[in-house]
Amino acid sequence: MLFKKEELDKIKYMNGLANHLNEVYRRVEKEGINNFIFYDDIINSSVVFDEIKNGIIYIDDLLVNFIPVEKVDLLVNEINIIDKNIYEMMMYDQIQGNLFQSFFSGLVSCFNYLFKKITGEVLNTRSRTDYSGDFLNLMEKLNQLDSKRKRIEQNNSLKDRVVVLEEKINNFINQNTQNMEIFDKKIEEFLLSRKLAYDDSISSIIAKFKNGIFEFQNEYENDLKVKVDNLKANYENNKNELDTLLGAFEKHKSLLSKKTENEISKHYSTKAKWEKITYWVATFISILIILVSIGLAWCGLDSYYQNYVSVSQCTELRDYKDCIEKLELIRNASKDYAFYYLIMRLIFSILLFLTVIYTSRIAIRAYSHWRHSENMHLKLASLRPFINSLKPDEQSQIHKDLVPDYFGKDAGIVDGQNEKFKDLPANVSAVAMKAIEQIGGGSSEGKDAKKGESN
Repeated sequence: MLFKKEELDKIKYMNGLANHLNEVYRRVEKEGINNFIFYDDIINSSVVFDEIKNGIIYIDDLLVNFIPVEKVDLLVNEINIIDKNIYEMMMYDQIQGNLFQSFFSGLVSCFNYLFKKITGEVLNTRSRTDYSGDFLNLMEKLNQLDSKRKRIEQNNSLKDRVVVLEEKINNFINQNTQNMEIFDKKIEEFLLSRKLAYDDSISSIIAKFKNGIFEFQNEYENDLKVKVDNLKANYENNKNELDTLLGAFEKHKSLLSKKTENEISKHYSTKAKWEKITYWVATFISILIILVSIGLAWCGLDSYYQNYVSVSQCTELRDYKDCIEKLELIRNASKDYAFYYLIMRLIFSILLFLTVIYTSRIAIRAYSHWRHSENMHLKLASLRPFINSLKPDEQSQIHKDLVPDYFGKDAGIVDGQNEKFKDLPANVSAVAMKAIEQIGGGSSEGKDAKKGESN
């Protein structure tokens, strides 16, 4: 081994590189390599390994004795990373037969990196100047070897690539020729076998297709054609039945519509008749009440006049003075209850007046409903003859436009202000009020006359 066990124990930071160097040295000795060619220089392998060994020991001594501890820790971490990369390169190139070349390339890169890192620390030291000289000499020598190594790598790499490329091209040509021969042979065999198979398959398909067409044609002629004829006949029958049903439905709808119009018109007609009767009955009752009131008022006035005002009964008597005294006694006696009698007459007159007003209002309401029902009856009765000559669309539009007039909020309301027919109940009410006023006026005149005679 290049590094003995005692030497490895003394190395503190470069153990990994030392172990890798032992492995490379063992493989080189096993393969019997005595010299290394560095471009234009031939160097003995033992000399090269001794130089590398001394360089590893030298760098380890620098790290131990001249570099501060905090910087050594950083350098050691980087040395471990480089050591790992060199080991991976060696494992890969061991298969390719370039173990020493990979190790030397990584080692020189590592030395250059470390030299650059610790150059200032070594050259600036004052305690041991011999280290700085050795350091520069070793660094210069390694750089020369590294430049030669790179040129060798370039040449070797180019040659290796050319050789590998030629081998690959030759292999590819040979393989391609063999593949083409095999491919042509396989294609011919495949085409021949598939041709026979396709011929048989096409013949079988054509035969099956012909049989299928024949069977389908027979089935169509024997069965499908009959079914189609039956289906067509059923379609025609169903169509005729549907047309008949639709016609009957339209007739039924038309009859129902006409029947509905007739029933509504009949309803309005009957309602108008009864409202008319109600109107005339209420009017007659109002007139009757007024006439009865006038008659009762006339009878009361006449009785009052005969008993308390008139002196005609005294003209038949011989003793005129006695008759006048008798009348005065009667009038003085009636003064106690005349006031109450007058109040009762007024209350009775007011009740009669309110009765007339109530019956008059009933008559007015009946009149309004009568005209409304009569108006709706006339509209419904004249609608059908008017629109029968129009198109169905126009008839539907007219019906649609008349819906608010028939069933809306103000449907059929009669405006009585512009009517020529006069409102008899209102006039009767006015006459009744005038009659009551006249009755009250007559009572006042009778009282005044009575007072004048008594004076």
